[in-house]
Amino acid sequence: MGFFDGLNGLLDGGKSSAGKPHIPIPKLTIGHVLEVCLDETSELYQNNDLNIGLIRFRDVYGPPTKELATNQGSVARPADRTNFKLPLPGEQVVIYLAFSDQLHPSNRIAGGYYYGAVITNTANITSNSSPFLNIDPSLLNPLNLRGFSYTQIEKRFDKVTKNLENFKDTSANPVIHKQLRPFEGDYIIQGRYGNTIRFGGTPADRNADDSTSWAAKKAGQPGDPIITIRLSNETVRPNKADKELFDIEDINEDAASIYLTSTQEIPLKLAVPDKGNREHPLASWAYTYGISSPQVLPSETNMYDGEQNKSKGDKKSDKVNQDAKPGSDPAGSTEIIDTEGA
Repeated sequence: MGFFDGLNGLLDGGKSSAGKPHIPIPKLTIGHVLEVCLDETSELYQNNDLNIGLIRFRDVYGPPTKELATNQGSVARPADRTNFKLPLPGEQVVIYLAFSDQLHPSNRIAGGYYYGAVITNTANITSNSSPFLNIDPSLLNPLNLRGFSYTQIEKRFDKVTKNLENFKDTSANPVIHKQLRPFEGDYIIQGRYGNTIRFGGTPADRNADDSTSWAAKKAGQPGDPIITIRLSNETVRPNKADKELFDIEDINEDAASIYLTSTQEIPLKLAVPDKGNREHPLASWAYTYGISSPQVLPSETNMYDGEQNKSKGDKKSDKVNQDAKPGSDPAGSTEIIDTEGA
């Protein structure tokens, strides 16, 4: 049975009858990823940069064969190179059969396989490898059919993951990055490593969360738009994932953030040291111009004496400049020497 013969049989194979044009039938299935081409070290590369991003896969509904043990399978390209998620070996992807840019010897357009979305069959968006998907483990090594334990075979795809430390720690436990907690109507894009984009709105009272200010509905109305981009280093242990998998943006705790707000209030803590702090990376600035409690913005601080300018009228700096004598600096502490003609 061919790769899509099962689907073809259900739809009469798409064969044309006498006198009628051939109409191709859309076909799709689920592919189990065996290999991903990342660079020239892959057999799929074949001295061609256009092959980067290709995958070798097997039909998860196909019969298990000993050939699968040597990673023999079909090859698929990204269905949309402008927006795709690179799968990992062992993961499942949606496979499409579509026209390619190649021609058959008969001058007919050849079909080609293309892959789309990665199927996250577990709550862990970091990695979703499934080495036992519809296949007899004893067929994974035809030369030694019963020589490996379940645990050993389970790690089969670890050997073909180039940067395994991104997905498993030193104890071989999976690394699980926390996911962004969704609110009603959200559109969320999440990478594998704690990087997220949320297109959302202020949640209604019943869904508000006091643990993060923008979602606490302290300002504006439910549905007021917000976009957040954040990088988070937070991970969760596998045995805690069922209770601690999700979190919400925290601009003061996340590694990096960009917020586009409409009416939301964000409690931003300024990353500036107190005046006199010689240990801070901005120590030279802090010692001279640093901010003392209560914190005020640098624009509200007098640059000459470090005291908050309480005057609502003229700035002290303007008065100093007005009182300064020609030939001296504004502070009157350094004589200006005329070197012209020296």
